[in-house]
Amino acid sequence: MAVLISAVLNLVGAFLSTAVAKIVSSGILTESSKGIPHISTTMIFAGLVRAVPWNLGTWWLGLPSSSTHAIAVLYGTFTWWCRSST
Repeated sequence: MAVLISAVLNLVGAFLSTAVAKIVSSGILTESSKGIPHISTTMIFAGLVRAVPWNLGTWWLGLPSSSTHAIAVLYGTFTWWCRSST
């Protein structure tokens, strides 16, 4: 029953607002003059270096976690750090 309720509310939330998606995606990727996003290898490597130990650690401790949320928070923090260091 909980899965059904979660599925319905996720679907309703997706139709009501895209604010979270806009916040998560703002400023993470830079676009070239042609509108193509630029993803650096440093960005991909940083994501893997941080997400893999996090997922393994939570799995080993038996904690519930979301890989998607872990990566989104990582890239948000990475973007904030890059902006604050310049």
